[in-house]
Amino acid sequence: MKEKNLIVIVGPRPRGGISTGVAKTMDKFSLLLTHKKIPHLFFDVGSPYAQKTWRHHGVRLRRYLWAFLRVLFAPRRPRRSYLVNLDGGAGLAYNAMILAAIRLRRGRIFLYHHSTSYIVANPDPNMQALIDAVRALESAGEHVFA
Repeated sequence: MKEKNLIVIVGPRPRGGISTGVAKTMDKFSLLLTHKKIPHLFFDVGSPYAQKTWRHHGVRLRRYLWAFLRVLFAPRRPRRSYLVNLDGGAGLAYNAMILAAIRLRRGRIFLYHHSTSYIVANPDPNMQALIDAVRALESAGEHVFA
């Protein structure tokens, strides 16, 4: 019998008038999985605030901590595959936290890139370090570009 797999999307959801391209794409992934009747969860780590104030970062930190705990204390079955939206700048700290929890629980990682510029055109050393860490910890860290 084939083992079931649960897909967990970690990223922002579209909000009122603040719908970024990334949030729309993550939502489309979720709708597609629902349409195909593929079991999945969505850990919304976005903020309802457009401006990056202390409230914005407080909400994001709280949501990432909640996602971190949900990953750490998830049941072993079914096996989980995580599609993680990668942030830039200070958001990489949030990404590192959630990726560490996923690796501790031996989940499969798919990194969602909304751009290739920080990899190809203008390599960001922090992003490269995060990607290299995932590669070192997982034999086949998958990348999804959209």
